[in-house]
Amino acid sequence: MAEQKLLLTILTPEGTDISDVSTDEVIVPAENGMLGIKPGHAPLVAMLKAGTMKYNEAGTEKTFDIFKGFAEVFDDKVLVLAVGAELAEEMELEAGIQAERKKKNNGVVKGDDLNLDEADSMIKRSIEVLNNLRKNAKSRGSR
Repeated sequence: MAEQKLLLTILTPEGTDISDVSTDEVIVPAENGMLGIKPGHAPLVAMLKAGTMKYNEAGTEKTFDIFKGFAEVFDDKVLVLAVGAELAEEMELEAGIQAERKKKNNGVVKGDDLNLDEADSMIKRSIEVLNNLRKNAKSRGSR
């Protein structure tokens, strides 16, 4: 008998970040704490807060930074509707690219290399992530 799996989809206003990814477990930052979802989970809808979502894909742990939203679980399908979601690997890759550009240009960013809308968006997402990390650190310290 084949092992039961979940199908995970993440949707944001920008489009589908991932669609029908097969996984053993999904962990989302629900309003009342971290929520673990495994195959066979009861149907539910949960409000999500800003935080880190985790799942496994082909034996590799993946993490997304979620910026509020909802998660729906039904028939071993998990649908995450998020205001924003950013794959941690992509954020690290972009940071590396920016560091290389800065190094290459001796710390000077040239106009052709700079997209102000993208920079503004990245700054806002980074601030949201930092604020979330601070909240999580404070809540862990008060337990």
